[in-house]
Amino acid sequence: MADGELTVEAPGYPVRSGEYTTSHVYIHEVREESVDLTFYFDPPGGGAVHEVEVFTNLNRRDLARMDKNNDGVPDGIVAVNGNTISSSAADIDPVTGHYYAGFTMTYDAGEDRYELTIPANRTGAYRVTTRYRTSAAGAWIWYGLRGHCVVVSPSSSREINLYEVNVFNIEADGDEMSDRSTLEDLHNAPGAPHNANNRWDLDYLTGLGCNWLWFQPIHPNGIDGREPVAGYGNGGPLYEPGSPYAVKNFFEVNELMTKNYRVGNSVAANRAAAMTAWQNFVSAADAKEVGIMLDAPFNHTSFDVEFAQQGVDLFQ
Repeated sequence: MADGELTVEAPGYPVRSGEYTTSHVYIHEVREESVDLTFYFDPPGGGAVHEVEVFTNLNRRDLARMDKNNDGVPDGIVAVNGNTISSSAADIDPVTGHYYAGFTMTYDAGEDRYELTIPANRTGAYRVTTRYRTSAAGAWIWYGLRGHCVVVSPSSSREINLYEVNVFNIEADGDEMSDRSTLEDLHNAPGAPHNANNRWDLDYLTGLGCNWLWFQPIHPNGIDGREPVAGYGNGGPLYEPGSPYAVKNFFEVNELMTKNYRVGNSVAANRAAAMTAWQNFVSAADAKEVGIMLDAPFNHTSFDVEFAQQGVDLFQ
């Protein structure tokens, strides 16, 4: 049961319950646009209420890496106990404060409820809940089990015409890895393997009326645990190069995606060449006003994932 009643007012929505609901709003952050979101809270019963707060990370995305409780894990991954966070100037500071913070609501005697308007001015996905207490030294009483979600998207996202692309097959001229296309092929870079038989490039994309590219994962994929062509348990040859969704390292670009891949080079050298090819392509896309969206399956990895020490610590 919810402890009190939280309602939300957001552009494009009727005033509605804040229990497990979502508000999706749009801003142009570079132009410093904002959208007002108003939260109302009715504490339960007729008992005395000393103060009420909205508790949220709205607009506080840049604080997700803070480690205020020094537990060695960013607060955006493992949140600080909310009961230890106040609405003090230090705790709500937008640069040095907590990732989640409490913001005091004002009592509206005419409506007999508490309210607070917060301008959404940073893109991101956020959570909102409320809490109250009956005395200055009293424990916080939290609203419900599930709060309200606020998604703040760039205004330009409403004008996206999206084209999905897999680097290896977009201009491939056969079904062998040696026939694959590369990042250089996508913008006809000098020496790109398929420049002589150009079927796809950024001009072709924009000619279709598309202005964004959605890339299937571009990262190095796992080698261990790949599925056999005949299916698991049947043996035989494995899929080559493997699934792009079995990511080995989210911070690198698949070394096979550049024309400059060389069998005799080190993994580091080939990945550096692939990163350069990716950066050159993104620059070319930017010049054509084409946006880039990466498909990044962060909720799973390959069998032979490359962990940094922090990843090892988290999984142990």
